[in-house]
Amino acid sequence: MAELINMPRLSDTMEEGTVAKWYKKVGDMVKEGDILAEIETDKATMEFEAFQEGELLHIGIEEGGTAPVDSLLAIIGDKGEDIDHIIGGTSASTAQTDESSQTPKFTEPQTEATESNEEKTAMPEGVQVITMPRLSDTMEEGTVAKWNKKVGDPVNEGDILAEIETDKATMEFESFYSGTLLYIGLEEGQSAVVDSILAAIGKEGTDIEAVKRAVRNLINLNHYEKPFHPEIGSNLRAMLFENMTPQMNALISRQIEELIQNYEPRARLVQARTIPLFDRNAYAVTINFQVVNSPEPVVVETLLERLR
Repeated sequence: MAELINMPRLSDTMEEGTVAKWYKKVGDMVKEGDILAEIETDKATMEFEAFQEGELLHIGIEEGGTAPVDSLLAIIGDKGEDIDHIIGGTSASTAQTDESSQTPKFTEPQTEATESNEEKTAMPEGVQVITMPRLSDTMEEGTVAKWNKKVGDPVNEGDILAEIETDKATMEFESFYSGTLLYIGLEEGQSAVVDSILAAIGKEGTDIEAVKRAVRNLINLNHYEKPFHPEIGSNLRAMLFENMTPQMNALISRQIEELIQNYEPRARLVQARTIPLFDRNAYAVTINFQVVNSPEPVVVETLLERLR
């Protein structure tokens, strides 16, 4: 049965890839583990191996061609298998997508809001968040089989950070950045979906004030405000509508702790404490944590006002 091979996401910032070289041509037999092609990403040129076996029936992107992630790269199937219906369906789907994309849509106000939110939650210069990469076209989650670096270790571009188990194989995952490994989001043996926070690399002695600003912004970020990472954020604003009870107070504190643990890799959370201020219709929030590679305790105080 024919299997579609799509342009893989080989780095956390990769949006498109270029085929630098094909190692197989149409009609060649392919075994699992064979190197199919070299793919140029926005960071490096990497070998892309086959996770299927069969005959290379179709090449969707010629050498030197560039296409977005998840575009049809190749088709592997049984020897002599007819794939005209697949290629035709893909072309029709692409044409329909192109036609629909030409339909005028009024989206400027939403774009402005998006840009504002992106700026508000942008990571300070020098700190790079590494997310779980999509190492195969069918990969939905990955498991960290082994870390080759630990927090505090220097990292050079090209160093192997970890070994990641996909749904097909265990692969080495290299760093596209240089700096200090500031944070590890998944321990060995743990699994997470693609694009979850895996690690953070930055300068040793990260700017504490920048981390404090990021924590404040994160608390005020709702789900879906970041279009490329809609999972980042919380429903804290919705919780503020609820009655100010001790139970709700504890829930808000726990939500803040989980939010920072999951999405601010430079902060090691110690405690989040909320105090209801009935006269001001708000919650006073105090967050105590430590910044990675800094022994000094950090305190962030902010006010969560209930919407009237």
